[in-house]
Amino acid sequence: MRTAALPPDRMSGDDFPAVDFGMWLRMAAAGWEFAYLDDTLGAYRIHGASHSAAFGPPQGPGYVQGIEIVSRLKEVKLRFLDQHNGRVAQPRELRRLAEEGRRRELVMMARNLTLPDRKPLPTFRALARAIRADPGVLLGAPAWKLAGASLLGPRVVDLIKELTP
Repeated sequence: MRTAALPPDRMSGDDFPAVDFGMWLRMAAAGWEFAYLDDTLGAYRIHGASHSAAFGPPQGPGYVQGIEIVSRLKEVKLRFLDQHNGRVAQPRELRRLAEEGRRRELVMMARNLTLPDRKPLPTFRALARAIRADPGVLLGAPAWKLAGASLLGPRVVDLIKELTP
């Protein structure tokens, strides 16, 4: 990225632990364009002694995010909207998406914590933690799909996936 695109406060401590996410939002608000590329352009090492591991244990190609970081990401998004009030299109929709995103991340956290076995009891415990963090998790299909998949088992889920277009 161009160094000129970096905001004056770079990575703000107010965004901790999601410091890079807040920086990206401020860059976008300053008018810098972003694009999605479906190519791997870089990599980083996953290990338990990294800064990121303090907020979730390493698992596979990344870290299992904890409730704290998922909640902080939502706070960073909402604070950004408050700071840019009137300059952001559809702020109500973006607030709704921030809530929905947090709920989806809480369910993904529960999913990732129960891999690869995804047995019912650990899955329901993980979902219960997510629901305690945000009772709205119960209103979304992802939580029910995860619960159902843990009850049906991997073979039945794989069969359903094969039969579903």
